[in-house]
Amino acid sequence: MHRYALLAILLLLFCPPLRAQVAADETLRLAETLPSPWGAPLGPAMAPGTKLRLAPQVMAGPAPLNCPGATHTFMRTPAPGLFEGNLPAPAEQSAKSLGLPDSIVTQRVTCANAGFDVHRAADGRAWIGLDNAVLRWERASLAKSPEATVQSLLVHHFAGNMTFSPESIAAQSAWLSTSLRDKLTRWFARTAGSEEVPYLSGDPFTDSQEPPETFELAPAQLRGDRAELTVTYRGPSIDSHPVHFQLLRAQGAWRIDDLRFRDGQSLTQVLLR
Repeated sequence: MHRYALLAILLLLFCPPLRAQVAADETLRLAETLPSPWGAPLGPAMAPGTKLRLAPQVMAGPAPLNCPGATHTFMRTPAPGLFEGNLPAPAEQSAKSLGLPDSIVTQRVTCANAGFDVHRAADGRAWIGLDNAVLRWERASLAKSPEATVQSLLVHHFAGNMTFSPESIAAQSAWLSTSLRDKLTRWFARTAGSEEVPYLSGDPFTDSQEPPETFELAPAQLRGDRAELTVTYRGPSIDSHPVHFQLLRAQGAWRIDDLRFRDGQSLTQVLLR
């Protein structure tokens, strides 16, 4: 017993716990620098083609967009909240003039002494406000990983209306395993003609009746061709809670194969009720 206790202490001392608030490993390429609608740029425009890397604990780019030890939180952001609230009213029109779509998910990158908001569209485009300029980025690469699969699905989900329907599942099918898609299709077909209230009535991806406002990813736990990744959701009208995404790697791609909810049940179990 003493040896086991000593081993546990050593593991705690020399093997730090996995950090939450990670992000997928991807590289963005600067498409253009736009003057902001709230003030004159404070310096020369950044060169098109400049690279910016976002990764589990990293934001690496030209100064000041260099942030070792970064943490990442993703949040739904209405137009008045974009660019730290600096958009002139009406904010929706100002955002549209910069090329932003109607629905945006902000990736908030927090460093030791700074923070940056990366405003993201579901298709991989991104915008950053810096020194009274707006930097518009396009995705150059996205590493294949469980984090990338879950982050991509949730950015798409949060940027939409977050409904649970055959149409929404079809739009998310690229990130789901064939097995899970088939189970969902059969469930929708079975419940469509039923007068009974289905056991699953909320959004399974967030395990909530009310849409959360933020999500955070923990590092995936890998076991061969399977992985589990915990997502934590928060919002003013819901309690902070996790959903455990279970993924399967097939033909080199990670796909979501099941979900485990806070009560211990899996999505597959619920679909069979």
